[in-house]
Amino acid sequence: NSMRCRFSTSCFNDESSAVAFPDVVAQLRNWIRTLLQLPPAEMLMSDRFLFVTCGNWDVMTAIPRQCNKPVAGTVDAGTQQLLFSRWCNLKEAFREHYKLAIEVAPTGMRGMLNRLNIPLAGQHHLAMDDVSNLANVLRIIIGEGCTIGPTGQARGFQVPFGPGPRPMPGCFGGCLGRLGPHVKGK
Repeated sequence: NSMRCRFSTSCFNDESSAVAFPDVVAQLRNWIRTLLQLPPAEMLMSDRFLFVTCGNWDVMTAIPRQCNKPVAGTVDAGTQQLLFSRWCNLKEAFREHYKLAIEVAPTGMRGMLNRLNIPLAGQHHLAMDDVSNLANVLRIIIGEGCTIGPTGQARGFQVPFGPGPRPMPGCFGGCLGRLGPHVKGK
């Protein structure tokens, strides 16, 4: 292991019960299969699920970086392409759904919550609290008729859209809604 050659043994916690990242990704893949209720013989396809993020950085930069540490291919390229080659940036879907100009659209989770008059639940930037808050935003815009589709694609991957709904040109995710009654003005 190259890390053990470069750093003192005191830098490592050999008693840790942490799961290695490639194993976590394998568990994630199995979890998605379970959610989709795929029979064992059916192949998991990227057009059957979509990660929703608050920004592009997580899936475009952080996850590929982690998948390729300590060496390229730590998580094989096929698995990376299947799971992380496309995503929906909720900020873009929100802006398109409410037909907001870029200059006035919320730039983050707090801004979307404020526009929807939803109080922040928990601690901002605490992972599970952020997930709950973003899920509330997502639930509302889907309830108003927004169709969530891919807004981002990983560099170097060409992902064809499958038989499901496709985003319309110029409209991320095909969102067609209007400002709802619970939304603060444009």
